[in-house]
Amino acid sequence: MDRRKILFAFFMLICCLNYSLAEDFVTDGLVAYWTFDQPTVNDNNVKDVWANISGSAKDVDVVEGKINEGLEFNGKSSMITIDANEKLDITDAITLEAWIKISQWQEDPNRNIIIARYDQGQNKRYVQFSINPSYGLGVYLGHTNGTAYAETQVGTRSEEWVDQWVHVAVTWDHADDGLPRLYINAEETPNYSPQDALKEPLLLFDIPWIIGAMPPQDRYFAGVMDELKIYNRRLTEAEILKNFEAQTNFAVDAVGKLAALWSGVKSIK
Repeated sequence: MDRRKILFAFFMLICCLNYSLAEDFVTDGLVAYWTFDQPTVNDNNVKDVWANISGSAKDVDVVEGKINEGLEFNGKSSMITIDANEKLDITDAITLEAWIKISQWQEDPNRNIIIARYDQGQNKRYVQFSINPSYGLGVYLGHTNGTAYAETQVGTRSEEWVDQWVHVAVTWDHADDGLPRLYINAEETPNYSPQDALKEPLLLFDIPWIIGAMPPQDRYFAGVMDELKIYNRRLTEAEILKNFEAQTNFAVDAVGKLAALWSGVKSIK
C-alpha cells in the first residue's frame, strides 16, 4: 500500500480518536482535570491533564481508582496544593465534580474535604466542597466577611458511602438563581436547608486551591479520590450524567491508543 495513503489513514484515525475522547466527557468550560493516574504523579508533583497545572502533593499514594488509578488520602495530613493560577480564577459560575470512596466518616470538627479554596484574612473568601459528618455532602461559597454567602447540604449521612465509589458534583451560577445544586451519582439532591443565594461573583484571586484538605481548620479527606474536574460554568443535569457514565479518561487512554496506532503504521513497509 502507498505509504502516503497509510499516513493519511493514520491522521484520520487520530482525528477520530481525539473526537471520541472529547465526546466521552464534557469539555465545554473545562479548566482543570486531575485523573490522578500514575503518569500524572511524579514524586511530590501532580499534574492535571487539561491545562498542565501542577500541584504539590503531601502524603498521598497512587492506588486503584474508579478509572485506572486514583489517589489515596490518609485523613490526617494528605493534601495537594495548587498555587494560585489565573486559569483557576473562576468568578461567575463553577462546577466541581469527582469520584470519591471515603474510608471513614470524619467527625466534627473534621470533615472529608474534597476541594477547597480559603482565605483566612479579613474578607474570609472561600469555596468548600466537602462531606459534613452530620449532614452529608455540602458546599459553601462566600466572601466579604460572611455577609454574602450560599451553602447547601444533602441532609443525610449514608453509611453506604464508606468504601463505595460515589460520584459527587456541585454547580453554581451567580447570574442564574445563585443557589448551589448538588448531585450524587448524577441525580440532583434536595437541599437539606435553604440558604441565601450568592448572586455576586466569587472573589478568590491569589488563593491556592487545596485538594483533600483545609489545613487551618484541621479538616482532611480520608479515602480515595479520582477524576476531579473544575469547570467555569454550571453544567446541566444531562452533562453531569454524561460525566458520570464516562468510562475512560483523557490521559492514559489517549497515549495508549495513539502508541498502538503508530506502532502499526511503522510496521508497514
